[in-house]
Amino acid sequence: MMRCLDCSHCDLRSKPEMARRGFAICKFVASATYPSTTAQRDCSHFQAAAQETVTKRAAWLQAQQELFRQQII
Repeated sequence: MMRCLDCSHCDLRSKPEMARRGFAICKFVASATYPSTTAQRDCSHFQAAAQETVTKRAAWLQAQQELFRQQII
């Protein structure tokens, strides 16, 4: 099992409006599909991203989620 957030094929920058909600573009998934970055799944294309990259992605995603929570309260 893996998370897209941990994969080098995960692209959060191309669609920031989707990335802010926890979804990303994958090099191997149809362009109209946005896999969850945090859900555990099986993927034959998984390639681990550098730990520094994963750490930065997770911190950015957590900050975006906190901003969203503040906006709805």
